[in-house]
Amino acid sequence: MPCIAFCQVSTPSEGKSLNTLEMIDKMKQAALSGAKLAVFGERALNTGLTKDHKASSKEIAIAAQQFSIAVIYGFVEYNPLHMYNALMFIDHSGKEVGCYRKVHFSCIDQGTFEAGTKMCVVSLDNLRIGLAIGSDLLVPQFFTAMSSKAGAQLVIVASGVEDHALSSQYGTIVHARAVENQFHVALVELEAFKICQPSGQTLPLHSNTEGILLHDFQPGTFFKNRQQLLPKPQPELYTAAISYETEVPWENETSAATQEFFHNRAGYYDQQMRDVQYNAPMIVAKAVAQVGAQKNGRVLDIAAGTGLVGEAFAQHGFVNMVALDRNEAMLQEAEKKGIYKEIILGPFEVKATSLPSGSFHVCHCVGSLMTMQWLNPLVLLQEMLRLVEVAGFLVLLWNTTELKEPQCQEVAITLEKILDDLQMEEGCKVLQHKSVPNYLGACEGTLW
Repeated sequence: MPCIAFCQVSTPSEGKSLNTLEMIDKMKQAALSGAKLAVFGERALNTGLTKDHKASSKEIAIAAQQFSIAVIYGFVEYNPLHMYNALMFIDHSGKEVGCYRKVHFSCIDQGTFEAGTKMCVVSLDNLRIGLAIGSDLLVPQFFTAMSSKAGAQLVIVASGVEDHALSSQYGTIVHARAVENQFHVALVELEAFKICQPSGQTLPLHSNTEGILLHDFQPGTFFKNRQQLLPKPQPELYTAAISYETEVPWENETSAATQEFFHNRAGYYDQQMRDVQYNAPMIVAKAVAQVGAQKNGRVLDIAAGTGLVGEAFAQHGFVNMVALDRNEAMLQEAEKKGIYKEIILGPFEVKATSLPSGSFHVCHCVGSLMTMQWLNPLVLLQEMLRLVEVAGFLVLLWNTTELKEPQCQEVAITLEKILDDLQMEEGCKVLQHKSVPNYLGACEGTLW
């Protein structure tokens, strides 16, 4: 198995020449020390403002052939349409045998580089080497794929992060990646190197010259035992939708537990609802459009959440919507959709009293009538009637299956009585009252 040299170079701002020459000098020193592979860090090849790595890459390829040493180095790959954070692998003959374009980006890096679409695992003297960069470390499935699908025995992770806390986190995570996949992981940072073996222990490095650390790589017997040691994954469990019903804390809506519940799920709520086939938004938006509601009329979305119902209304041409919800994190997601003219944060029974009577063409409440501790049907209906204008529309849609649960019985009874009384009110006309299939998966809904 090959001896590997981990090399440090500066990244000067003056341009590419000094940097390239320094890399070539380190390759020469590594070869003289008996190394078969020289490894440089993330964006080690500094091409300055030229945006042209090809000339420098050619010089490095010539040096690789001259010194008979393979080389891995980070660089920024430019072409007319794309820019990638990349790692190049050149073998001892000077031939390019692999180029990895970073796949996974943190929020900080998003927008700077385009994400790659493939992993890269190459062979050197019967050693299978995978390539990764920085925040790839935070995606365990990526490393598992290199292990199980490409047979990687060593993964080299180049990281140029300057943040000490993040660097420390990466230094911890490499141990987990090595143990869980039963291969070696080498973390190549700006000023430090670390190799973790499958046992989780750090391997010693020795130095023959300044800026170069060497390791005689010996994989040992870990790889023979890999399949015996790794537990069998259950991918269907990881991708399955989380059951909404089993998650809901049936407490007072203002309780800390309930608020925390919605706060924590705001970021993945939309995807979860798609996974459980939540069709209520499109059902109610289509119904309101069909009864002839004015598309530019003001619409109040009560318990708007992340704006799924508002999104459905927008798809049906409604353009003047107001979102009201008591959870700030959910409303922040709604605001990102850019479909609401106004966002109102707070409990409906409090905020509604400050809104003028007859100020909305449509008032709707979808999926929020569950327990008396959440939205009181009597208060809700009274305020909705007050807020809707003459010739306007009041719309309710709820999960009929859910209201059969014991904790929802009081709401179901109260709703039935209020709506029966409402049909007798002078000036009110019931346009639709029907059961709708597939409100949420196989659950039935009731539309008023």
